[in-house]
Amino acid sequence: MKIFEFHLPRKTCCLILLFLFLLPSLAFSRDWYISPTGAGKKGTMEEPAGDLAYITSSLAPGDVIKIAEGTYFGRGENGADVITVPVKIIGGYSSDFSKRDPWGAYQTVFSGNNLTKNFQNLPRISIDLSKYTQAQMPEIVIDGI
Repeated sequence: MKIFEFHLPRKTCCLILLFLFLLPSLAFSRDWYISPTGAGKKGTMEEPAGDLAYITSSLAPGDVIKIAEGTYFGRGENGADVITVPVKIIGGYSSDFSKRDPWGAYQTVFSGNNLTKNFQNLPRISIDLSKYTQAQMPEIVIDGI
């Protein structure tokens, strides 16, 4: 007796597997908000974080970081933030995040004063995706900073 057999084309199977692989990262991604007037680690539009440093350990693949106008110096005015997951960093928002004009009215600047006693010359933002293989290299976007 023959049991029901169902065959999908190889291309269809690959697309289904790719979708299932990417679905968890898309389902749990969120928008984070940063403002120079923010405080804490909530990173919501209502309660934005004050700097990227406060949320880096909470980021998940696919998250979008929206950054309001202003100059960000990092912790101790010597920020060197390392992000270890693929994210989108989008600057140039108005202080209430309702408008975006990164090269005009709402400029977002990442800087540092190098005033701390133990200053190390590190990049202001670095993205380390060494845990990802070349075949699964995810998209990263940095715009408006």
